[in-house]
Amino acid sequence: MDSHDFSRDEVASILKILSMTFMRPSELNKRILKEAWKVLDPQVVGEIDEGLSTEYTRLFRLGNPVPCPPYESYYLTEDGTLMSEHADELVSIMRGYGLTVKKEFKDLPEHISVILEFMHYLLSLEDDKSLSDVSYVAREHMLKWIPEFCNCLKRESRVKLYIRACDILLEVLKSLAELK
Repeated sequence: MDSHDFSRDEVASILKILSMTFMRPSELNKRILKEAWKVLDPQVVGEIDEGLSTEYTRLFRLGNPVPCPPYESYYLTEDGTLMSEHADELVSIMRGYGLTVKKEFKDLPEHISVILEFMHYLLSLEDDKSLSDVSYVAREHMLKWIPEFCNCLKRESRVKLYIRACDILLEVLKSLAELK
């Protein structure tokens, strides 16, 4: 899969799928993911029903320390402090578009799924500023920590879905970072 071969709308859709992939799995979320991953990589669809919720909890919620924290600041601060100046900048960019994280979302605004959802939103807009901002977020935020996060998932994950999602995510982020 070469993300250069996809339109802006298609890349936005891929980001939406990846955002959902890294969210806490719900039954509705899993039904949507199964359909979406049939297109992206049919080989991982079976894993969505078979233990994805358990694996999400094991990788991203439980343990001391949590095996693969899904938060930007964890990777960009020396001591893993969450909601650092890195997260503050992202929140500020989101607020510039009139966006906030829904109260129903019981996690931090620097969670990978929130950032991917925001990037999806930016690509859905039809202006140069949003394109510039999505490139900035890819380059100055995501690519500074996602490689380490993905290396962690490649080491720790018991499901191929997360590993495949990382492969696609890294490719898409590199492509978006090159946008002018």
